[in-house]
Amino acid sequence: MKKALRLAAAIAAIAICASSLCGCAFPILFGAALANPGTWRLAREIYVTESAIPSGYTSCKEMLDPAHNEFLAQDFCDYCKYYYEDDSAVRSVPFYRAVGEADVPAILGYFEDFGRWADACDHLAGYDFDKSCVTPGDLFFIKSLEGEPIGDDQYGKYDNYSVYLFDTETNTLYYIHANI
Repeated sequence: MKKALRLAAAIAAIAICASSLCGCAFPILFGAALANPGTWRLAREIYVTESAIPSGYTSCKEMLDPAHNEFLAQDFCDYCKYYYEDDSAVRSVPFYRAVGEADVPAILGYFEDFGRWADACDHLAGYDFDKSCVTPGDLFFIKSLEGEPIGDDQYGKYDNYSVYLFDTETNTLYYIHANI
């Protein structure tokens, strides 16, 4: 047990040092993974948690950028779709909120930015998001580093974000992440 704790502390220390170089939230998320590893999914452990992608989906389509699996990769983008029988699992997550008319352009801005990067990087040939599915009444959650410091500057709106959009008509949860 002591060996395991020492190993965990050493890994956390390395993560803190590495994150201070890149300005990311790795130590906080890595610590959560150590504390409760069952809540994290393989290959997305830093960005996608069970709390953001609720269990209960019937199938999924995940297109993860190959750079994502490299340790502390600088630039990458991921696109995933999770299919549910109904909206109950997503509605039970407290940080999702209903899309209003005023939210539609902001949400579309993220998906349009993501589409440009997916096309430019040629990593996600299967990117098939239809922007007409963003309608009032859908559910969404946006996590962004906009305004957070990075070196002598700060993150812009589209520099590092995760967007979760649940289309209530098709019971599909779309997840995009870009760290460009």
